[in-house]
Amino acid sequence: MKKEQCPICYSELETKTCAPCDDCGLFDVEIEHFHQKIHTYTIYNIYKDLKLQLCNLCYMEFGSYSNEYLGFKKEKRLNLIDFEVVKQIHNPQLEIDKFCPDCYHRLKFLKFIIELRELADKED
Repeated sequence: MKKEQCPICYSELETKTCAPCDDCGLFDVEIEHFHQKIHTYTIYNIYKDLKLQLCNLCYMEFGSYSNEYLGFKKEKRLNLIDFEVVKQIHNPQLEIDKFCPDCYHRLKFLKFIIELRELADKED
């Protein structure tokens, strides 16, 4: 069976149970938070129909990602006010996903970053 690689650093991906947030859901503490019902989860249209499911904390902290990491030139920024709510998740579930042990992101998030970088590159 062929091993899947991280689309950013090409490390071999691992599989684990994750909380519903596409950004922080791979952290063990987020599984605890899920069971304690600490977070709410929402699907957002982030940029040009690219969607992410984020917890309320990751939504607020999304601006901490540098524009360069997201694929934008310094003058372009993603602002939270531009995020469009697609759907509030009323019955969130744990899910199995792959993650990169070096980048330490879920595969869902890594794919989002690659797609966002490609869109940003086309705009330049």
